[in-house]
Amino acid sequence: METIFNCKGFVALSGFSYQNINDACVWDDIIEFEDMFYVINSESGDMNVLRMLDHINLEQDTLIDLGDGNPWSGTVTDDGIMYITNSVSNQVTVFDVRQSKTLAFLPVGQNPQDIIIANNTVYVANSGWNGSGYDPGTV
Repeated sequence: METIFNCKGFVALSGFSYQNINDACVWDDIIEFEDMFYVINSESGDMNVLRMLDHINLEQDTLIDLGDGNPWSGTVTDDGIMYITNSVSNQVTVFDVRQSKTLAFLPVGQNPQDIIIANNTVYVANSGWNGSGYDPGTV
């Protein structure tokens, strides 16, 4: 497998598998938008922004602090508005990728894990994890 980027000690490999090198970060989702990859890291609470140089080479563009809500999964609209689940804080961060700016924090159900956009609606899958077990999950 070909190495495509290095994330604070993790090497992401083609096919989105990873190899732990020094326990420096855990990435949970990769979103591609225009000529950039956005790598959400739950352990470190940030998002690596990587620029595509060509079909196999990437470079680090910036690192965005997403706070301590444990960012987990993301999706982005055609106009560059990204929605990122925060599993510990039970929120979704609304982030403008073109301006590199947080727009809002939206309360959602308990322990949001995944997020998609369909028919101009954002859907959040909440696992229901309460810290010691699971309550019923919601969407």
